[in-house]
Amino acid sequence: MNMMKKYLFMLAAFIAATATFTACSSEEDAAVSPENELGDLVRAQFTISIPMNTGATTRMSADVVQSVPSVSKFRGINEIRLFPSAVPLSNFSSTSSIGKYIYLRELLKPTSASVTEEIPKGELLEASKSVLYGNVQLQIGTQTFLFYGKAIGKANDAQSGYTSADYIKYGWLTKTMDETASNVSGFKFSPTSITSYPTTVKNENDEDTNKATLMSTKTTAICNYLKLIADAQYTSGEVTEAWRSTGNAGFSALFTSFVNMKAGSSTNLAVAIKDLYFTCKDIYDDNGNLLAKAICDAINNNTYIKSIDATNKTLEFQKNIDNYPSIIDLPDGAAVLHYEADTEGKAVFTYLGTDANYASMNVTALDQYAYPANLYYWGKSDILTSESSQQDHFNPTMTWDDNVSTGIFNYYDAGNAITSKTRSVILKKQVQYGVGRLDFSVAASGSGTGGKLADNGSGTNAHSIDPTKIKLTGILIGGQKNVGWNFEPLTTGSEYTVYDNLVISQDVTKEGEETEKTKGIALATSLSTTPTTNFVPLAQTLVLETAGADATESVKVALEFVNNDQDFYGKDGIVPKGCKFYLVGALEMTPSVTGATTTKPTGYTDNKIFKQDFVTIAKFQINSLKNAENTIPDLRNPKVELGLSVDLTWQEGVEFYVPIP
Repeated sequence: MNMMKKYLFMLAAFIAATATFTACSSEEDAAVSPENELGDLVRAQFTISIPMNTGATTRMSADVVQSVPSVSKFRGINEIRLFPSAVPLSNFSSTSSIGKYIYLRELLKPTSASVTEEIPKGELLEASKSVLYGNVQLQIGTQTFLFYGKAIGKANDAQSGYTSADYIKYGWLTKTMDETASNVSGFKFSPTSITSYPTTVKNENDEDTNKATLMSTKTTAICNYLKLIADAQYTSGEVTEAWRSTGNAGFSALFTSFVNMKAGSSTNLAVAIKDLYFTCKDIYDDNGNLLAKAICDAINNNTYIKSIDATNKTLEFQKNIDNYPSIIDLPDGAAVLHYEADTEGKAVFTYLGTDANYASMNVTALDQYAYPANLYYWGKSDILTSESSQQDHFNPTMTWDDNVSTGIFNYYDAGNAITSKTRSVILKKQVQYGVGRLDFSVAASGSGTGGKLADNGSGTNAHSIDPTKIKLTGILIGGQKNVGWNFEPLTTGSEYTVYDNLVISQDVTKEGEETEKTKGIALATSLSTTPTTNFVPLAQTLVLETAGADATESVKVALEFVNNDQDFYGKDGIVPKGCKFYLVGALEMTPSVTGATTTKPTGYTDNKIFKQDFVTIAKFQINSLKNAENTIPDLRNPKVELGLSVDLTWQEGVEFYVPIP
């Protein structure tokens, strides 16, 4: 893997490592296995060495994505699996036979020990940038190795110990890997659905609750409450007037607006119901209208309402309908309401994404929102062998090449399989990141006075929003598919929208060192539109590789913001103060938006927007809020159909400039 020219880094990366096997067997006369078949075992030491010029930190926070090339930033690697094969690298495919995997202890952060000291328990040795694994069993006849591992997350890094906060911080890929399989064709890594994991979350009373049950309980309660309001009516003598069938034009318009609400998060609903309540209260107080009173009475139901403050005009929900869908880690914009009338004309509310209607309504199914990828490593390499131990040559000046003075390759023979006489084995190719990284910045470029952003209102309804009062709180990335054994996208399976809401303000004092401040980042008012080697990302996240079938590849991205200024008009109506909204842009290999640019680095011949081991840069320029949406449109995109060394340096990928009109 070539070293990246730009030191642009992101989440947690893996360490550039070099692997060495020092083999010893008492069976010196053991027969060599037949060609392309694995034979008996020899025991070996396994050495991993880190090249001096490595390092990386990366998002989610810079440390999580390993975007800075520094051994001190290395998160370590666990769940390491080495799969041997007797098939030469040049002939290896997904159906090639593999042997039983070799399990290695987790690779930890460096110590100050030297290579001559006692073999440590998997720690990197600071002086030699290497680690020794003793007593490793290697199969005679091996010519190729596959390497899999992931960056260490929390102390208890098993998935069973992960909480919602852990999934959000570190990301997670669901691994399908039958470790007894005869080949790798069934290996798969999939985005992890937010609605599925963790199975247990904290409810509003801080009690452990099944996530699916909590989601069902919340949505049922909210829909029942909305029905109660929509079905409001009064009877006076022989006269009964229902809100849904009123002949009053003003109330009829209010009803239509109420039942056509799409934004179904608790935050959005609280604002809408508050405004409806005080509108009706003012009408009743003014002229005693009984329908207005009936609507107010329906709203002010203590099963759902904790308090209403008439002086300050505020309304607070009870816990049973509050904090949805954030309590199950979904973005507010994922909660999309649907209304219809039953045979009696009464209201029926449901949430889209929980039934078969979501596809026709241009929204993503709830179970297809996924956490970001976690930092995975993988490699496929041929081997170099030696019939004598080369441990003494693994030192601080050693390089992973055939340099005449320092190259470790000079002590090994190429093109050999492991035999009974083999004493040392290295993987020739470096292990790399199995995922890609997205570094992005966002800035406003308003045309109004003081650079403010115009909304979709007109005349007296036009607003100009201060961009410094708009905070970026997350990013959603569409078109993420399952990837196979080589971390390339599969053509079958679900398509996911990744939601990363761990966008934090960062104060970079040194390269790779950040101080977390308040969550969310206020928009800047300037943005460089030209490619630059000095790009500083606003935030970063990890992604899976895209198909890149042709130059028409496009990935839709939604930026999530919170409006801290004033109510304004977006694409489909009002975006209230205090609520989330979304602006959608597209990363396109062939730009279709005026002013957008796509820049490929020298030598980058792919059409892949995201590529494993590469950094994609996106610069989003917001020119107005006319297209702001309260809910998230469908971002899915079916383009997919059309001694070892780990390099911790991310390679330079495609750069996009994306103006959002």
